[in-house]
Amino acid sequence: LTGVRRWRPPRVRPPGRKTVAFGVGAVLACASLGASGYMVWRDHAIMHKRQLAPEFAAAARLGVTTFMSIDPNHAKDNVQRSIDASTGDLKTQLEARSAFMAQRAEESKVVSKVTVEAVGVESWSENSGVALVSAKSEVTDPDNSKRPPMLWRISVKIERDGGQLKMSGIDFLQ
Repeated sequence: LTGVRRWRPPRVRPPGRKTVAFGVGAVLACASLGASGYMVWRDHAIMHKRQLAPEFAAAARLGVTTFMSIDPNHAKDNVQRSIDASTGDLKTQLEARSAFMAQRAEESKVVSKVTVEAVGVESWSENSGVALVSAKSEVTDPDNSKRPPMLWRISVKIERDGGQLKMSGIDFLQ
């Protein structure tokens, strides 16, 4: 068996400088594109979250104004608007007490008008959040005398319900 050669794997040459340079360039280009894509995505996510804060603030402002303002001549409509601006347990509680609330407002003949002074969104996600509201209520008695204005600090829980932001809880703070 002198004429038979043993099999050897083919000899692999190391890559040349151009091949190495091209490979390094391709890796750097891919890494750069990946980093750029990540930064664009992250910027979009941050901008989206920033856009949610004013939306939650507006929902809290509207909810508190609707909830706390009442005209005895339109009490049933006022209470229904409060129910419509609410969701969850708050809505359930308002629905259960709506007839009583409307009746008391009609009997008292007291007008309550609320002005929201400031709103700050404490925390939020895509579908829920908490806003802090500073409000002032002006109450007019049946004889048209005005009571001194009352200042309120309110924590409002907000949840998305059917695409709309609504109040799901309200806490009066000291």
